[in-house]
Amino acid sequence: MNSTELDELMKRLKRTLEYVAEAFPDRLSPEMLWNAGSAVLREAIPLNPPPDWAESLAETTLIDWYALLIEDSDLFESRFNQREPSSLQARFTVMDATALAEQLHSDSPLMTGAQRLAELLTAANRADLMITRLHPSDFYLYEDRLDADWESLLGSARNGTDRLLSTYELGWMHPALRKREIPPELTPAAATTHTYAYWILHTLTRLPPAANQASLLDQIERFRVYNPHLPNALRAWLRTWLRLPADSRQTPLECWQALQALVHDCETQSEIAIARHETGGESLFGRNKRSHQNEDMLVILNDVPGATLLAVADGVSTASLGSGGQASFTVRELAERQRRTLTERLDALAASDTWEADGWQLIEEFFENAHQAVVDKINSHLTEDAESPATAETMSSTLVLALVRGNRALIGHWGDSRAYRLSPQGVVRLTEDHNVEMEALLRSRESRYERSDQGAALVRVLGQCRYDPQTRRFAAVEQKVSRDTCLLGAEDWLLLCSDGLLSGLKGESETEKEQRLLALLGRHHESHCRELARQLSRAADDDKGDDNITAVLLRVIVDDDPQTEHRAAK
Repeated sequence: MNSTELDELMKRLKRTLEYVAEAFPDRLSPEMLWNAGSAVLREAIPLNPPPDWAESLAETTLIDWYALLIEDSDLFESRFNQREPSSLQARFTVMDATALAEQLHSDSPLMTGAQRLAELLTAANRADLMITRLHPSDFYLYEDRLDADWESLLGSARNGTDRLLSTYELGWMHPALRKREIPPELTPAAATTHTYAYWILHTLTRLPPAANQASLLDQIERFRVYNPHLPNALRAWLRTWLRLPADSRQTPLECWQALQALVHDCETQSEIAIARHETGGESLFGRNKRSHQNEDMLVILNDVPGATLLAVADGVSTASLGSGGQASFTVRELAERQRRTLTERLDALAASDTWEADGWQLIEEFFENAHQAVVDKINSHLTEDAESPATAETMSSTLVLALVRGNRALIGHWGDSRAYRLSPQGVVRLTEDHNVEMEALLRSRESRYERSDQGAALVRVLGQCRYDPQTRRFAAVEQKVSRDTCLLGAEDWLLLCSDGLLSGLKGESETEKEQRLLALLGRHHESHCRELARQLSRAADDDKGDDNITAVLLRVIVDDDPQTEHRAAK
């Protein structure tokens, strides 16, 4: 039946009901007539009826086409004919990265659609249906109601083995399905929830298909390269729900509830303009390090109550013109030389109404000055008889710098020195490394991601320069400072560290190393930041100790915090 025929049918039905109502005004109510008309329509026009296991969702989740047809035939026609533009895929592909990040709030269309989809998939799991493939074009979101291409969805659930090949190529599957067969220990909940979580990741980041599970895990670690506006805490959520054990019984609805809790936490975080800061740092040579100096450096400027500047620099040890230690030490020299000026600016920022803009300006200027200072140090090594300086490996250094006012931190960085937010609940990495692998990932956003063989080579560092044969000197290469921010809660620590800290801790994967970090935090969480930094550094030294190790910590102290005096005493 086409739209013209349907419209004519509705008009005839309306006239018939009007005649009947006029003929029997005392015996037939409008409600009785509508119920009778609804029954006729249900038999005459099967409108994509949901399966029996989804009937329980009719009142809250699924769109009721029959009711809409009876109540407003024009609205029914416009919506039913717009199914494809209303698909979950179409709804969000029109948004850029910023708009997608803004969808992570409690009442957004994305969160509403995610909830409805989670309810539907959970109902399918309870009916023992395993969804091995989930494509957002099969689902349609109308305001706060969902409709589905039931044939496609049920085909995925009942013929999962036939769909494993295409699913595997897309990367939308539980890792237990890697052998292209459904193992007996794989529960419907584990497979479906994994698939659901992948839809969230794919929608928010527009990631290219993962070649395999290892590539998918790499994408989780680097998801903010594709959408830098997303909260860092989302990484922990993705890790949990995209690494479910095959026998897990956690449902898509529980997955959505965890995402909603994360969104709620982000929404309810509030900025505190005035608070005291506890700080501490430690830098170790590394007992198994094969070099002659500690090429790490740290800076802590905390003379202004409530406004603190922290920095960690790690000299790159491959230089033939100068040394990594000289490059990182140049940063500390700059901070000491400008200490008075920096303190005055921090004092102004503590009371500023435009402190964030002014803070970013301070960070950008510090990076620019430090960058130029390292290049000047490189040029000081040039001599008249120097051979082929254009091919020399010039000294360089990473730099991660945090400016904290109250409980808000502004973080800029170059290289692979990192910033983390630590809490008893987990470890959140705040920065992404600047290396060859990351640059390749940035260049190949629309293609299949593959790991680079030269992932460790840094591409954005202090001292990045080019030799000018006319002036016979090196000139600094302009680079963009990566920006990150975070709010620190009462149980949070801000950690800046060189790569030697995480690489030195025991663990095969980054997740395992972060779990080791979390365990150390649990044992020493009542310690002062100085002692905690010492314990973290010593643990990395004891585990491997094959690199310089530096850790700098900051914790926000609210005056009514009952632990303040206890930690201060320690």
